[in-house]
Amino acid sequence: MSQPAAIYIGESNGYSWIRVCGRGDVFLAPTLKKLTDGLLSATEPAPKLVVDMEECSGMDSTFMGILASLAIKVKGIANAGLQLCGVTEKNQDSLEELGLDSLMEINPAQAAWLPDCQEIRARLSRWTSTEQARPDSKLVLDTHKTLGSLNASNQQKFSDVVEGLQNEN
Repeated sequence: MSQPAAIYIGESNGYSWIRVCGRGDVFLAPTLKKLTDGLLSATEPAPKLVVDMEECSGMDSTFMGILASLAIKVKGIANAGLQLCGVTEKNQDSLEELGLDSLMEINPAQAAWLPDCQEIRARLSRWTSTEQARPDSKLVLDTHKTLGSLNASNQQKFSDVVEGLQNEN
């Protein structure tokens, strides 16, 4: 039996580091959203985020929608940044298929943190919240609307999900 998915966090050289361990799915997506919403609202100066995907075994569309929403928010903040590291070929293919590679840096070859990557990973702590973040239909709807807004292919791909969830609410 596999371990439940978890998120680990830390700070290093001006970057907030978020490590995803396990499957990025509808159950982990609200936790990532809650964490990143807090980081974006509390970080001064502008947040520079690294999402470490080395231990992420796969992603569903809700999780990728959270990443897309995060990237869009970060682009709206002057001097902020979002980089994904340790992205496997399978996960990169999924991100590229939906066009998320145009929103964020994936496996940047010249990242300032790159030489210290293993040391940073060794110092991360498991993130827990006093409130359990749970998936709900509004979150799933919002993430799929975001994905659909990126391009016509996504809009067509997720139209049934969006329509179904809109009818449910």
